[in-house]
Amino acid sequence: MELQAVIKAIAYLEASNLTNVTVQIYSDSQYVVNLMGRQQKLISNNFITKKGTAIQNYDLVQILLQQLNNHTIEFIKVAAHKKNGDIFNKEVDLIVRKLVRQNVKQTAD
Repeated sequence: MELQAVIKAIAYLEASNLTNVTVQIYSDSQYVVNLMGRQQKLISNNFITKKGTAIQNYDLVQILLQQLNNHTIEFIKVAAHKKNGDIFNKEVDLIVRKLVRQNVKQTAD
């Protein structure tokens, strides 16, 4: 889900003609935040794991890596769901859940 969120955010930038800007993306996903750092290794391994299988979400990873090569994106890792930690992660989760419920309700009507 995190991969899709970032892909859609970057697609929104492109649709809004915001292609020459530096964007900061905050995420609690270590996988997403460190993806660019692993890009060369993923490519050299042909997106295959040590077990010989394709990495999870291969299609989404390829889309995101292509997008990241065309934009200036800075990823910022935020703490996830800590009781005494960053409240913003919890706040964003609440907002997203509300939006999902609204969207599901509208789709059902």
